[in-house]
Amino acid sequence: MSTNKESVITKIKNLKPALNEEIIRNPYVLEFLGLEEKSEYSETELEQQILNHLQEFLIGLGTGFCFEARQKRITFDNKHLRMDYI
Repeated sequence: MSTNKESVITKIKNLKPALNEEIIRNPYVLEFLGLEEKSEYSETELEQQILNHLQEFLIGLGTGFCFEARQKRITFDNKHLRMDYI
């Protein structure tokens, strides 16, 4: 919203976080998922719910859209890895 965008960009580039807590911000707003209220969720649970919601949304768009896979297996240096893939 600033009228002097260059000044704001310069200030942001010069900022250095003092603590690790300033790098990773909380909370995440995920109310659209309709999750039950719990003190904590695992990354796997959140990933599952987000992908469920995304899959339902894409399928609801009708023809011309595709939800191909949740994760794809790739092989790199004879190691099998799974990457998120939509």
